[in-house]
Amino acid sequence: MKLLTILFCILSSVTIYRQVYAISATTSAKVNASASAVLSATTSAKTTPPSPVPSDKAKDILNRISDKATQLGQTFKKVYLGKIKSLKNNMMVITTDSGDISVDTTEATNFYRVRSGQKTTIEFKSLKTDMDILVSGTLDETTNTISARTVIDKLRRFQVFGRVEEINLKKGRVIIKTAEDLTKEVNIADTVSQKKLKDKDLVTYRDSEIAVGDYLSALGIYEDSNTYLTALRTILIPQASASANIKP
Repeated sequence: MKLLTILFCILSSVTIYRQVYAISATTSAKVNASASAVLSATTSAKTTPPSPVPSDKAKDILNRISDKATQLGQTFKKVYLGKIKSLKNNMMVITTDSGDISVDTTEATNFYRVRSGQKTTIEFKSLKTDMDILVSGTLDETTNTISARTVIDKLRRFQVFGRVEEINLKKGRVIIKTAEDLTKEVNIADTVSQKKLKDKDLVTYRDSEIAVGDYLSALGIYEDSNTYLTALRTILIPQASASANIKP
């Protein structure tokens, strides 16, 4: 009887030991898993570099670059025709169809005078108020000032009108045939004003909108010995809008 009692106690102790060991193992696994997760997160935080944040200096540089790009986008070459309003210290103001524009001249500016198709070199001091001139150069829209490349005094303007026969946009030229059956070549690359008849109104158009069969009116000048007319202003009448009695 004592032997059975001893064996029962031994078996009970073994069972209790196994249960305690299982609980201990499970708890240890959970603790180890939690520790591993914490360690992994900590390691990840240490090894993963933070997203770069631009410094104030970098932001300032980027803003200045953006402003400069905008300024350059507003600067472009133009040709303006107008009457001299005032002259002072190599600067002048001319009155154009779109209003007054300041003109800044330098030693690099070329001054010419046209007489009977002949062009001669002149100086800034040769210019007078109320003269009709053409100014080509770079326009800064922020200051409404042209940095003049060329100034031409006393232009003789010519008007041509005819049906568009040929178009060469790479050269910026079109060929028209007039009512007298004469062929005229027109340079449209430096046109100041381009208007198109649309629904009885005049709207701005692009060179790519010109088509053979349209009618073109051009006001411009003949420069040097060029046989083509350099147009300053043009009016385009699309073929569909042309009245039946307009004939080349």
